[in-house]
Amino acid sequence: MEINLKKTDSESDSVGKRYVLFFDEITSKDIALVGGKNASIGEMITNLKKIGAEVPFGFAVTTEAYNIILESNTIVFNDEQLTLKEYIARQLRKIDRELKSQKPEDILVVKKTTIKIRKAIEKANYPNLLWKQIVEAYSKLEEKTEGSVYAVRSSATAEDLPDASFAGQQDTYLNIFGEHEILEHILKCMASTFTTRATQYRQRAGFDHFNVKLSVGVQEMAGGLSGVRASGVMFSIDPDSGNPNFVVIRGTYGLGEVIVQGKEVGDEYKVFKHSKLGLQITSRTMIPKHKQLVTIDVAEQAGYEIDKHVGTVEIPVPKNMIHTLCLTDDQVEQLARFAINISAHYKRAMDIEWVLGNDHNLYIVQARPETVESQKGDKEQIFYLIEDFEKLKQENRILDDSGVPIGRKIGNGPIKLINDIAEAWRLDKGDLLVTEETNPDWTAYLEHLGGIVTERGGPTCHAAIVSREQGIPCVVGAEGIISKINNFKKSEEAREYLDEERRLHLTIECSQGIGRIWKGRVAYDYDEIDFGNLQDTKTRILVNLGIPDGALSAGKHPDGTGLARVEFIIGDEIRIHPKALLN
Repeated sequence: MEINLKKTDSESDSVGKRYVLFFDEITSKDIALVGGKNASIGEMITNLKKIGAEVPFGFAVTTEAYNIILESNTIVFNDEQLTLKEYIARQLRKIDRELKSQKPEDILVVKKTTIKIRKAIEKANYPNLLWKQIVEAYSKLEEKTEGSVYAVRSSATAEDLPDASFAGQQDTYLNIFGEHEILEHILKCMASTFTTRATQYRQRAGFDHFNVKLSVGVQEMAGGLSGVRASGVMFSIDPDSGNPNFVVIRGTYGLGEVIVQGKEVGDEYKVFKHSKLGLQITSRTMIPKHKQLVTIDVAEQAGYEIDKHVGTVEIPVPKNMIHTLCLTDDQVEQLARFAINISAHYKRAMDIEWVLGNDHNLYIVQARPETVESQKGDKEQIFYLIEDFEKLKQENRILDDSGVPIGRKIGNGPIKLINDIAEAWRLDKGDLLVTEETNPDWTAYLEHLGGIVTERGGPTCHAAIVSREQGIPCVVGAEGIISKINNFKKSEEAREYLDEERRLHLTIECSQGIGRIWKGRVAYDYDEIDFGNLQDTKTRILVNLGIPDGALSAGKHPDGTGLARVEFIIGDEIRIHPKALLN
């Protein structure tokens, strides 16, 4: 096969066309032109100045530019001249069957084909008009931001929609600067439309490969040359229970990618919106933070020798910061106000990315619709164990309860211990996946699982995001669970929980706000209630709260709390004897 990329002269058809728009020229109505991420950034810059949130400036390379890259470049393929788009379509038709398969040999075919497609796009030539507009826009951005550093971010037209999540499917590049690097990474972003994970996701979600178009954003990095102190995500509702009365903020030191990748769990803050005293921080959970992702210059300033000049690198968190919260209370409250105002503007629950710069300013770098709880409406599934809880505990049936529960579901089935994604083809429908961590490359394998357990990760890691979207019971951050399972499998007791094929069965239970993993199959059931159809009553309906961890879930629909057991709150949440506090 011979591939020879050439530039065709299509300038006459595009005279006067604008392929680049600055963010202050864009609103949320421009998704078809600039994709979900860029449209939201433009909307915030254009219409949300009044809330005081700083949104880093930049420009969008439009989906029209993506189209002209695919249509103006030609390839000689098997002695036939094709446009780049025709070449991609032909390659995808060749692997149509493999795209729907999870067999390892078929996935290998998909991987090899998508690598060819990406390389072809990365080698593409820019038409002169597009090249000129990008270079001019970058020059103006450099002047406006005084020669800062930039993020080159993918923004798909199907991304960040309320009923579909393409988060993590395309690539983003951080700490990029210089004309040549910007142009190169714009093509890399366009090429990431055809990563294996993104191509399989579109195929299985029923999206036409060419109807999902890509725009690229070039945005000043929050904090500019001074760098980033902390970053993370926040939700204008509680993402696990769907309780609309709280803002939930999660963050860590450095760039937030380590949270998404599951390398760090991050601190968590919950803020009650409707206290008579104003915003009320109801909980602060400090998690030891050992790694941080930083830009190259920040790493070099810290004394590390790095052999590249753009991009990011992972370094240890300084020892004196490992056991400290990454945000002050004032910063938490300010972020909560931003979340409330952004949600009010969009008139829906939002998932928002934030950054605290070393310049001490808070920035908002992305806002997308929350795609799980906000789509449920008034219907809710209430899961519960049928078997007696105390009896199960007395029988020593709890294998682990150290992880973070995602959602409030229960599931059971045969476990599959998977050490590497190369083995993921072994997963069958209904299996419980147990692994160290997942990333976007796993997405195609996680459909139809009975549950997911990971050793690493927190509430915003990849496994957590996918399990919420798919409605899969999930526990993340169950440290040491693989070793526990391997040791348990060797015991005499484990034989009781093997099926005819000698597969060990476990149960994942998240229904009470605790991530429990039970030995064997524990019987459970659920009720589906449409709270929207319940009649109003003259008598106020109050909840008796026996499990503090379930407060946010239980408190969504009642008119208030009738009974809260203080001894349970002290025992389960505070975990300090009252006399110790008094003394």
